[in-house]
Amino acid sequence: DSMKDHKIAGAILFELAMIGLACNLIVICFINSMPCLNNTFGRLTLSQAVVDSIHQSLMAFYSAPCIFYRSVY
Repeated sequence: DSMKDHKIAGAILFELAMIGLACNLIVICFINSMPCLNNTFGRLTLSQAVVDSIHQSLMAFYSAPCIFYRSVY
């Protein structure tokens, strides 16, 4: 059933996006708490984690519900 497939896909996408968001937030907290990462590499890694967090938030709270409810982007 196509409706059931969309609900499964939306639920899986939401769960994976939330796991990714949690991991990126942990990385952000870790980088901010480590004084040895107060260099170019740490800032580059921090900026990547912030952008990835934004991306995962969009996937979890916009794309996954659209797929789950079969809304059009």
